Amino acid sequence: MKHMRLFSMQSTSTVSRPLAVLRSGSTGNDVRLLQQRLNIIRTIPGLTGLAALTVDGNFGPRTAAGVRRFQTLFNLTVDGIVGPQTWSVLFRESLPGAFSETANFRPFRVEFAPGATSGIVATSSVRGDFEVYVVNAKAGQIVRLNITSPEDNAVIDSIVTANNQELIPGIDDILRFPLTGDHLIVVGKTRGNATYQLEILIR
Repeated sequence: MKHMRLFSMQSTSTVSRPLAVLRSGSTGNDVRLLQQRLNIIRTIPGLTGLAALTVDGNFGPRTAAGVRRFQTLFNLTVDGIVGPQTWSVLFRESLPGAFSETANFRPFRVEFAPGATSGIVATSSVRGDFEVYVVNAKAGQIVRLNITSPEDNAVIDSIVTANNQELIPGIDDILRFPLTGDHLIVVGKTRGNATYQLEILIR
């Protein structure tokens, strides 16, 4: 896991919700994220039968076929529905780096209060779980993070841009998004279970 120097900041409360359960006919930002991640999966050597998807936020026949093919490739229940298990494997297989096949990913979409540019996410997590926080930001915006845990064992594992590149700190550890889209903040544990607060500032 990667440890990076973080920032203290004044934050406001925010909304963090699990990614939606998706099926044929679903629309919206979570469908766009699904299409984006499936397009990344299809570039993995050795995987076949996944067609390129238009990232338009509409869960139509091509997206449904892509979900079913993905579920087949990774030995999931082939029902065309994107629930917690399919989301978890989708992130496990599409994020940069290598993760254990038993690793569980819990994805959430972060939405700041109206007019706010920062917020706090508070949660508890068990060993072996990773939380993936989806934040939408524009090209050129910077992100600053601060994580606190009473057990001192929750860490920022990685920050991944919309084109699946890990964001590397620049001068003074400023992290700047290179493109507009949904970016990912991945939180892991160094040992045992954890409760933590994650402060996020985007501006």
